[in-house]
Amino acid sequence: MSDAAPIVIGALGGSGTRVPAEALIEAGSHLGRDFNRARDNLVFTALFKRPRWLARAGDARIHRQLDTFVRYMRGHRYGPGDYARLAASVIDHEPTLRLRESARRVSRAVTHRPDPAAARAAVWGWKEPNSHVFLPQLIDHFPGLRYVHVVRHGLDMAYTRNKTQLEIWGDHFGIGVPPEDELALAGAQLDLWIATTRRAIDLGRRLGERFMLLRYEDLCREPERELRRLVSLAGLEVDGAVLSRLAGGVEAPGSVGRWRPRGSGHFSAGQLAAVESLGFDVR
Repeated sequence: MSDAAPIVIGALGGSGTRVPAEALIEAGSHLGRDFNRARDNLVFTALFKRPRWLARAGDARIHRQLDTFVRYMRGHRYGPGDYARLAASVIDHEPTLRLRESARRVSRAVTHRPDPAAARAAVWGWKEPNSHVFLPQLIDHFPGLRYVHVVRHGLDMAYTRNKTQLEIWGDHFGIGVPPEDELALAGAQLDLWIATTRRAIDLGRRLGERFMLLRYEDLCREPERELRRLVSLAGLEVDGAVLSRLAGGVEAPGSVGRWRPRGSGHFSAGQLAAVESLGFDVR
């Protein structure tokens, strides 16, 4: 792939993006260098997981930020603007990104550039759940973008403990964060799931065959089939034995179906209809 054709994985946090990211890495793609356990690209996190910055950025600044990120990922020369944008991501830190942690990430971006072999990788991209927030700009910025949106049952996601995106992007999607009440938080989280899933699907139509909606439940049920779809989208050729080995490592967690013991009665009819319209059973 050229600089203009990355493969990107996004999702609402807690949807199960680690498995597809590890599969792409195993299959030979370059998804970055600085990861957490979930295989999030931490330099993308430091540069873009900044709601106050996004609120005032505008498309032009987002595209310049993406230019800096591409230069980091592909080992291109930095200019003064790149250093300024990297430094600003430290100064303009958020409560969800501790200043010290953000500084370390940006320092790594400056001093630990990808090695030449990685920078020349034919298939490159990144996995960072918050990428979906920037999907309109990603589509415009990368003419050959391939985007994978991982989606997990909305009622399971309503009860996820990972509500970071609700806390930092709720206002961006017109969803308020209620007081510390489990049912109210579950309802708001479900509203965010509905809004972001619909948005990703709508935007994905602009990509046509370069968009993939990866249902986490399908990945757990038919891992070899779903991973084959994924590596095909990336333009990778993977030996059948390797694909079988990768699929063998996929295991459904105990949290699948966690909504059922709680039931669905406290969600609104509109919410349940939206979940069903997106292909998930709520009975």
